[in-house]
Amino acid sequence: MSQVMYRQCELRLGTAIDVAWIPSQFAVKGKFLKVKGVNGWQVTSIGAILPEDIVLFNERDHTRTRIGSDI
Repeated sequence: MSQVMYRQCELRLGTAIDVAWIPSQFAVKGKFLKVKGVNGWQVTSIGAILPEDIVLFNERDHTRTRIGSDI
């Protein structure tokens, strides 16, 4: 079974900009996507690529940033 690969992409909806990991098959610059029920997000840039298991394992790392920085 092949593993799904994810790409880190910048998405834009009007003046809103977000960065998200999305499956590689949807990471096409200029493509419009439906994200969490909202149509119209456009892929404006594409960055790093990682396998799904690593993306899912690290998806909540930002919640522990303070623990590592407060010494």
